[in-house]
Amino acid sequence: MSGVSKQTVKNKIHRLNFPKNEEKPEKKGDLIRNENQQKNNCLIIKPVYVHEGIEKEAAKSRRHKLLNPYYFCGVNTGEENTVFWDEVCQYLENHYELLKGIMDSGQWLD
Repeated sequence: MSGVSKQTVKNKIHRLNFPKNEEKPEKKGDLIRNENQQKNNCLIIKPVYVHEGIEKEAAKSRRHKLLNPYYFCGVNTGEENTVFWDEVCQYLENHYELLKGIMDSGQWLD
């Protein structure tokens, strides 16, 4: 215990004087428009979960958990979006035999 009461802290805080900000912004609430003339007022996050299935947390539980999860997340657009999905694809190719079933059956993708 520090020996300072809650009332003392409250009194000190209430006596503080903060300077008022007198500057006014040049533009208030204006949003930049994108190439489709839509206002850019939101951000879409792209979560990607790569996993090998799901299982129950416990025998009688209604909750489930992912098996061997790996997470990707991005807020990319345009060319950066292509790089994001290439990263996901590269992870899949490095960790899983994606073409094994296709090659075994004699079928090929064009």
